[in-house]
Amino acid sequence: MKIVEKSGSFFRLFFIACLICGGWAEVCTKQVCEYEFMVRETRSMMYRPDIDHAYLVKVHQDGALRLQETPDGFHRSVPNISVPLDKVHTVDGYNRTIITINDQFPGPTIEVMEGAEVVVTVVNELLKEGLSIHWHGIHMRQNPWMDGVPFVSQCPVQTMQSFQYRFIADPPGTHWYHSHFEMQKADGLFGALIIHRSIPSVPYFVMMFSDWFLKHSTEIEISSPLRITRKGYGDMFYADQKRSYMFDGTLEGPIHYWSGLVNGKGRHGNKAPLSIFTVKPGKKYVIHMINTGLAYPYRFFIHQHQLTVVESDGHRVKPVQIDSGIVFPGESYNFEFTANQNPGRYWIKGVNMRTTTVLGSAPDGEVWDALAILQYEGAESNDDPTTEERNCTADNPCRVLNCPWDIYSKLWYPNRICIPVSNLSLDTSFYEPEKIPNTKDDDVHEVFLNFGFPMGSAVNNRRMITPRAPLFQSPSTWGLTNCARECDEKVCWCSHVVELPPKKTIQVVLMAYKGAKLGHPVHIHGHSFQILKIGYPVQNQTSGEILRDNPDIVCENEFCTKRHWSAGHPKDLNFDNPPLKDTVMVPSYGYVVVRFVSDNPGYWFVHCHVGNHQAEGMALMFNESFVHQPPAPTGFPTCQKFDLDQTSFRSMLEKNKKCLDDECSRVQAFEDPDKKDKQACQDTWIYILITCCAVVCAVLALVVNVILWYCLTRRTPTKTSNGNIFHLNTEAM
Repeated sequence: MKIVEKSGSFFRLFFIACLICGGWAEVCTKQVCEYEFMVRETRSMMYRPDIDHAYLVKVHQDGALRLQETPDGFHRSVPNISVPLDKVHTVDGYNRTIITINDQFPGPTIEVMEGAEVVVTVVNELLKEGLSIHWHGIHMRQNPWMDGVPFVSQCPVQTMQSFQYRFIADPPGTHWYHSHFEMQKADGLFGALIIHRSIPSVPYFVMMFSDWFLKHSTEIEISSPLRITRKGYGDMFYADQKRSYMFDGTLEGPIHYWSGLVNGKGRHGNKAPLSIFTVKPGKKYVIHMINTGLAYPYRFFIHQHQLTVVESDGHRVKPVQIDSGIVFPGESYNFEFTANQNPGRYWIKGVNMRTTTVLGSAPDGEVWDALAILQYEGAESNDDPTTEERNCTADNPCRVLNCPWDIYSKLWYPNRICIPVSNLSLDTSFYEPEKIPNTKDDDVHEVFLNFGFPMGSAVNNRRMITPRAPLFQSPSTWGLTNCARECDEKVCWCSHVVELPPKKTIQVVLMAYKGAKLGHPVHIHGHSFQILKIGYPVQNQTSGEILRDNPDIVCENEFCTKRHWSAGHPKDLNFDNPPLKDTVMVPSYGYVVVRFVSDNPGYWFVHCHVGNHQAEGMALMFNESFVHQPPAPTGFPTCQKFDLDQTSFRSMLEKNKKCLDDECSRVQAFEDPDKKDKQACQDTWIYILITCCAVVCAVLALVVNVILWYCLTRRTPTKTSNGNIFHLNTEAM
């Protein structure tokens, strides 16, 4: 990974903050920060002692790594050598194909200063797949074609090809990047993107939590019984009677949960090595926590350590003390904590909220989690921590941030208090006054979007069919499938586009009504939005079970594609410094009201950040300010179909016969197309220049002839009335 400095005084007085986050990355303080991403496949649990050999590795009960014989494979015997931990992508201790960037899993963390120009050249060395990189949380103002959504903002980067992303690092905060090509990020194609407002003065850690699956993402997608077309037989998906429930009666995801990772390390019933974060007693730390997973949320906490939330999706909030925070796929938070406990080893955990497979029953004890270790200096050990989460009591209840419900079950999880993310307040001390959004406007353009399952994953009854080409190209290449008006009453498979007027306050009502047994983390590209209200479903006050939809919205048809506010308008919207986010959890049977200003022209993707839901069609495009959308950069790659009719084909064959004689095939095959274009352009300009010169010469010749004619006419002798000859006085002329 390289960083190149351009001339200029930008951040010239800053120093390089090396290894402040436990050796994770460097902060680039230059005006232009350049990186190269070499994207390749490899295998987890594989060790290469040299360039000519590779061996399967196995985790033993003592946690050591040893070479594994493959009796039915290439290595029937293996050498007796030690296996260094830092030379193996252990992941969760199981062998499968993964994707690395610069041989790192997950990808390298990019850390730059606010306002820097970021240049990332992505080289696709995957064997068979295209890819694209979305820079999650970056608004891409005046630059929508770098957003990284295949067939919306760009063509996929094909294998053996490269693509250079170039953008301005804004807004500041904790963001991340990931593949937006199908479900590819589930194989490891992601990493953190931290944009610093100033050089950090407090040590920090980057923690990326992700669910992990035993099979490659392509296998998961092909096996899905919920695909839009060509459904699979579902060997990686739970049957309905085996699905897990949360205590409120909503469902957990359908994909078989296998393991959870923190910064690419985890376990599945073994002693695979975990990520370790070392702290000094008494010091304060910041955690940049990101859920980079495909499908599952995690409740994040550190045993015996209180957390303070100070940022969400890159935007600062006024500090709030909590015991744990629920982070859904696509979300990021900054948490502060102090290493104020007895020196030792403490569990860092992300625990999924599943309760049981039997609706309404007590927790069955099965835990889906992701683990890491907080280790105090001087307390190094090979043993796992033995710590416990603190006990929640009536006198000292546990405060949980970002619940997808209003209350916890008093039966199974007593003494837990939910803090909605909408209760957070933007910390305006970090913002210039003119940059604080003001959407308190009665003249709003309102859009209702219902994320549900009328027949598979859909938005407003429409299952998204993506275009066949980016939308900067000619409409004839798009291949859009129009959404008919009848889609309000029956499920449609179409290219769902919602038009947004320019420079208008946009109020989007994100809903999960009418039998939506799952909530959805919804991400809007191109914007951060204010969260003005979250409307939760009506729950049983003891068990927490959901009884019905939130009554604020009245559905007028079966799938709630037609609806209205029960009071005629939304009530109790919060305009007192509401939090800014780019991804928000829409609760089952509830809604979220968000606002932003349509001041960033482009085609912006809107989707559920649960990967299989998006792949199944739970997405749409905002067409924002179409007439003001900027053109794509010169030479931007295009993608389109190719047809050759029979007449043209026969003509081509006849023409190409001549190549046997004059070697035109070699010249045509190797002639630089750019050179031909330049030559054609030069020839055109030469022709124009010659033509202009000829016209000028003709005009000059005409003028000269007129002057000569005039002069000669005046010199002709003329008789006077008395017969004398009169001559012109040429001197007087």
